[in-house]
Amino acid sequence: MLYLLSAPQQSGKTRWLQSLVEGLEARGVVCSGVLAPGRWRREPDGSLSKLGIDNLLLPQHELLAFAHPANPVTHGLRANRIDAAHAPRGDRDGCSQSRRAGLGWDISDVALGRVNRHFESLGGLALEADRPGLMVVDELGPLELRRGEGLYQALALLEEGPRPAWPHAVVVVRPSLLDLATKRLRPAWGRPEPIEPTSTCQERVLGGFPLG
Repeated sequence: MLYLLSAPQQSGKTRWLQSLVEGLEARGVVCSGVLAPGRWRREPDGSLSKLGIDNLLLPQHELLAFAHPANPVTHGLRANRIDAAHAPRGDRDGCSQSRRAGLGWDISDVALGRVNRHFESLGGLALEADRPGLMVVDELGPLELRRGEGLYQALALLEEGPRPAWPHAVVVVRPSLLDLATKRLRPAWGRPEPIEPTSTCQERVLGGFPLG
């Protein structure tokens, strides 16, 4: 089953997905793919500013810097040399794809290459599984679905459909791209099931992985 996790920005999609992965891993279920947790800073007034986005590669839990705001001021950040100096290296390694697309985030070309190699390597393990696992992709956005760039290897792997290593998948897609993602992935998976970051939907996904 393919689940398309969709909700407005800053609605907790990644936190929900992290919780799902933690619950499955506690059961011994292998989760493969990528999570995209944010990097946050608490401001003096108590508010939170999003400094950047990391990528967590699964199942090995390798963390790498992925993106930072293209215009820090519009994200409520005070752009200065201190922030730049403390940005993880991946944030400064070229951002040609995201800048051509005019995205609000500068996505590291180096990080994109690393994540794509990760998904390419996962493809070689698709038929090797002691028990069913879960594929996680956080997220498919306009780079992938409209331009054939970004995490193109993740999209290519999903377009191969379910495999013994991941008969189920959860893919984060923004609401404006939900129809396009459904059209691209339906031939391989059948009709995807749209879900939201709620406890009810989490129990639904967990139900596909019986205990024991």
